[in-house]
Amino acid sequence: MFNDHSLANFRAEVERGVRYAQPLPAADPSPPRAPVKASVRGTADAVSAAAGAAHAALSRDRFLSRHAKSADLIRHSSSRGMSRASMERIWGWQLVNAVMETTP
Repeated sequence: MFNDHSLANFRAEVERGVRYAQPLPAADPSPPRAPVKASVRGTADAVSAAAGAAHAALSRDRFLSRHAKSADLIRHSSSRGMSRASMERIWGWQLVNAVMETTP
């Protein structure tokens, strides 16, 4: 038989890890926040949703402006009946999705 030290080494590593483990951080000592009224929460959610939609539209428009010729070609190919899978294989799913979202 052979002498296997892997279990002894593993045990030593575990003991060393337990010995030098960092203590968990203490709980936050700040006082709890006051609950937000439902009407204010709904307004804030609506504002953040509108801001998110506006940011997504600006990002999409900037992306399309950088790839204007490809976007035109995607629109043309789509109108002629090219499959979405083929377009995604050529131009990538991000560009195809951005073009298809803006195409009426």
